[in-house]
Amino acid sequence: MIKYKGIGYMLIASFGFAAMGLFVKKLGHDFDSVQIVLFRNLTGVAFILFSILTKPLKNEGGKPLLLLFRGLIGTISLYAFAYNLTHTSLGEAFTFYQTSTFFIAFFSHFFLHQHLNRSGWLALIVGFLGIIVIFRPDIALFRINNLMGLINGGLSAAAYLSVSELKKYYETRSIVLSFMCWGILLPLISMIIGHYNYNPALDFMLSQPKMPSIHHLFDIVAVGFAALIGQFYATRAYGVEKAGIVSAISYSNIVFSIFLGLLVGDKFPDALTFLGMTLIVVSGLIVSLGKRE
Repeated sequence: MIKYKGIGYMLIASFGFAAMGLFVKKLGHDFDSVQIVLFRNLTGVAFILFSILTKPLKNEGGKPLLLLFRGLIGTISLYAFAYNLTHTSLGEAFTFYQTSTFFIAFFSHFFLHQHLNRSGWLALIVGFLGIIVIFRPDIALFRINNLMGLINGGLSAAAYLSVSELKKYYETRSIVLSFMCWGILLPLISMIIGHYNYNPALDFMLSQPKMPSIHHLFDIVAVGFAALIGQFYATRAYGVEKAGIVSAISYSNIVFSIFLGLLVGDKFPDALTFLGMTLIVVSGLIVSLGKRE
């Protein structure tokens, strides 16, 4: 059974991330996505700071600008992800999130000079077709949800690539803490601007803040806790199993999110959307299972 431990860890992680999406969706009935980003990071920072108090950080350091860059693009990506979670179905939002896999392949080829083989190019083509099918360019090419989905996938990929370099110099907790600090600062700025000069057309980046009540407390804490479970078990999965296998199993969060979404009123994906989601999953599997390490 030990040989399957990494797969089990990633299944737990995938369910954790899907559960986070469920609680974001619930909070989205009363709060905008920017304020939910703030809730998610405030809760997460509390858990990280408690961890640091019990076990101090040990960092070699030396890449502060890259650390700040990762936190910034990660937060902008989270803005887009939270917007999609509150404006589309959970399954569709997580499908766009998973496009980060072939964005990584794309960026690695064109910017890091890690040339793609035939399977890599096949993955990019299949993934692109999946995006086109979900976009339905005849009616919704520039629909804001679609654009937010691509921003989420692309910036998530850039953030993951930066983490691979940052891990040589910083603890994982330091990298996550930088991301969460940006995830507090930017929403606060968005909320201050939105309070004095709100524009509904910019609701993906501006916020009209509302004070949560006691009955929101469980969902707010649950968002941060579910995300922490996802991050914790994903990290453990990559530590005990080959990256390609773990990445492939991570696509289970789309399945979890579709069925959890039904609990909060999402409709099951129609035929075209389901086809697009399937193509994106296939694209990710081609990339993931093609990895050697």
